[in-house]
Amino acid sequence: MTSSLRHWAVFGLLMLSWACVQHRPADGTQQASLLPTIDTTGHDLNPAQAKEFIATHPGVVVLDVRTPDEFQAGHIKEATNINLYDSHFAKQLATLDRSKTYVVHCAAGLPNGRSRKAIALMDSLGFKETHHMNGGFSAWQQAGQPVVKKP
Repeated sequence: MTSSLRHWAVFGLLMLSWACVQHRPADGTQQASLLPTIDTTGHDLNPAQAKEFIATHPGVVVLDVRTPDEFQAGHIKEATNINLYDSHFAKQLATLDRSKTYVVHCAAGLPNGRSRKAIALMDSLGFKETHHMNGGFSAWQQAGQPVVKKP
């Protein structure tokens, strides 16, 4: 096998493995995978810390990047819902006040999950201060924190 062909084979295998691990929403789009990822652990809060931070920082915005169905099933009081899987997510995010402080969460708060991708995009857009809630909404519920449910 020539060197050039070998490089293309390796490239193809890498692309195939990358495609296999991409998470897609139910509608089959791949919007979320086009967003940047973030590897930092700065500004991470567990649910108890997030609750205290929200209570002690007037004006903080809780940004829930789950789907509308997930949001309606239960969410943090006064949270703003912008669906990361929506094709207009970046445009919606760009309309938010970049000078405010945000606590961002998704369902599980995984290292390469929706909330981390949202924070990476927010950072690239120049948002002043973002915090990630580790464990996401699932951890918030498991910790017995208050939940608002829509009928």
